[in-house]
Amino acid sequence: MTSIARTDADQVRLVPLGTEHLPEVALPISVGNQESSRVAKRAGYRLDGVLRSLYTKPGVRSDTEVWSLLPSDESP
Repeated sequence: MTSIARTDADQVRLVPLGTEHLPEVALPISVGNQESSRVAKRAGYRLDGVLRSLYTKPGVRSDTEVWSLLPSDESP
């Protein structure tokens, strides 16, 4: 993994969880975007599942992975 990806993972993880305002963070990622999925996983996010045909680009619908991070999740 490149240093850019490591930096991205560190930045994705730096979220103040457990407050009234932010009990959970969810990342929607296109199923074909493997690099973003790797960054989310490295940052400690967990794959909740895939929402079928959720994201719409002009004339195209695609599946979306939903990754989440809860205050109770351990740091990677």
